[in-house]
Amino acid sequence: MLLSATHTPLNPGDSPQSPLPAMSNTSWTPNETPDVIFTEKTWLQGAILTGVGYGIVFTLYCMTAHALLVGLRRSDYKNIGWLVYITIIFFLGSIFMGACAQMTQLSFVQYRNIPGGPSEYENVEFSIPADEAGNVVFVLTNWFADGLMVRVFHRLADICELRGRDHRSGAACSSTRGAVSLPG
Repeated sequence: MLLSATHTPLNPGDSPQSPLPAMSNTSWTPNETPDVIFTEKTWLQGAILTGVGYGIVFTLYCMTAHALLVGLRRSDYKNIGWLVYITIIFFLGSIFMGACAQMTQLSFVQYRNIPGGPSEYENVEFSIPADEAGNVVFVLTNWFADGLMVRVFHRLADICELRGRDHRSGAACSSTRGAVSLPG
């Protein structure tokens, strides 16, 4: 919306030359308690910061995929497996980001006037497809990450087992062995 030259200031301190008010009008604030406003502010800021984390994930995915593809040969199934693994993780993360953005849009834009505000919308509409998709891919991504950590610990245990009593194995192997020892 363009403002005309005959713009009337919203507040007494506004200058007629400025298209923006000097201060926001208090009648524009929602009729919510300060703790609800604080909760909604931090939720919106968290949704924005999620995008920062996703940017880091995107960069790491591109770097790792490039490194895996540079030396890829047809018979190199190990690198193909890692490439599939990181692509699945990245794909699930992308779905999570989309679901997070959709829930933020629904809560703060489309259904802002629900009694109780955006946080109440999140509580009431927890089972809509956008929220469910985000929850499901979050759990799946955690399972994939946990699987990777189990593989790393087993690999460390194997390395420590091969080193045996070598003085160079140090405390890392002894503490790792205790962490991944299975009974029996």
